Amino acid sequence: MSRHDAPWALYRESHRLDHRLLTHAGIHQATGMVLAQLDISATEALARMRAHAFAEHRMLIEVANDVLSRQLRFTNAML
Repeated sequence: MSRHDAPWALYRESHRLDHRLLTHAGIHQATGMVLAQLDISATEALARMRAHAFAEHRMLIEVANDVLSRQLRFTNAML
């Protein structure tokens, strides 16, 4: 790698790290919203989101984004 390529490599790596952190933060925030909606523990809220993602053949981050955008609200009827 030349010295001219180094800044771009650092930018690409930091962008990947930012994406991972935002993804993790989004799932964490959505977990908090689900636990408030259902009055359950964070562990149970995350398990419910994972189960929903699995049942709908979707990625967890997609379900989390739907929760964050208020397109998806978890209810006790969703068991």
